[in-house]
Amino acid sequence: MQKKIISLIFMKLKLIFGSDTGNTDFVVETYLLPLLNSFDVELTEVHKLVEKDWMDNSLFVLGVPTWYDGVLQSDWEDYFDEFKQINFTGKTVAIFGLGDQIGYDEYFVDGIGILAEVVLENGGEIIGNWPREEYSY
Repeated sequence: MQKKIISLIFMKLKLIFGSDTGNTDFVVETYLLPLLNSFDVELTEVHKLVEKDWMDNSLFVLGVPTWYDGVLQSDWEDYFDEFKQINFTGKTVAIFGLGDQIGYDEYFVDGIGILAEVVLENGGEIIGNWPREEYSY
């Protein structure tokens, strides 16, 4: 496992996200970009994606807020049919999400699972893990 992590450092990484309210954009700019400074990061918003974006990279970070009762953010929702057609074989994907754990606790960050299912079904590898112990639903 350690070799894989070391080999990922300094790779080209495509960070793709959608943001209606600016919260996900804020998280990307304020927290993720500084954390990923050892990578060659290319930042792309979902509504600007083209097919070539998925072919030029093998390492991705996807940012998806969850709306209401488990609904994808509008840009991801609009792009979802195309997303389901992507061949993720040989691609490594990390996904982060934003959501409302108080108002929509039953659906908190469901967008992560919606995207992850597609990545896994289409041959990709999901990396990353986050503990759930500190959240109250």
